Amino acid sequence: MKIIDESDVNWVSLKLILLILVHLSLTCAAQVEQLVDSRDGKTYRLTKIGSKVWMAQNLSYEDSVLTFNCKAYTSPTKCQNYGTLYTWQTAQKACPNGWHLPSKDEFDALLLMTQDKGNSYTSLVKGGDSGYDVQLTGYLAFSPRKDKYIEVDSAASFWSSQDTWITSLQKVVLGSSSKSLGYCLQFWKTGKAYTTAHDKRTAIAVRCVKD
Repeated sequence: MKIIDESDVNWVSLKLILLILVHLSLTCAAQVEQLVDSRDGKTYRLTKIGSKVWMAQNLSYEDSVLTFNCKAYTSPTKCQNYGTLYTWQTAQKACPNGWHLPSKDEFDALLLMTQDKGNSYTSLVKGGDSGYDVQLTGYLAFSPRKDKYIEVDSAASFWSSQDTWITSLQKVVLGSSSKSLGYCLQFWKTGKAYTTAHDKRTAIAVRCVKD
């Protein structure tokens, strides 16, 4: 009969404790505190992922300049739960003092930190272990004729602070040769989460990160 050395037992116990602590650092990160926006008194849940503190709800700040407002949504419930939609330009000034619009690098780091078998979707959507709680809120797509609210319950996007040059094909489609695309973090109900770029005139959601 094999005699189990006490040091082996202690090593196994230590590894179990470390695994539990790593798990708790993700699952118990949510609700580290609340953000109260001094501009309008609205409160937001927060979650800490790695060294960063993120909003765990979509920003819902509105004024006469900064937003298309939540009337893009089709019901008062969605308006209340999904927050406000912003163009890339208005999103640059939307976050409260002490917070900022994430850079593309910060979004890429968020995806890397929450990766599970190469995909962060499960961890970051509502009910996931990161506490980030993404809901598939859709977005207001720009059109020269009429803006259209699309992809509700199918997709979600969040603006970053960075923009990019459009490709030759996009130049033809968008009719512009300037920096007409802004980077964003995008989710699809098919289980995908990645950074990409949207037409800056599209109105999508905002999640701020603490300075």
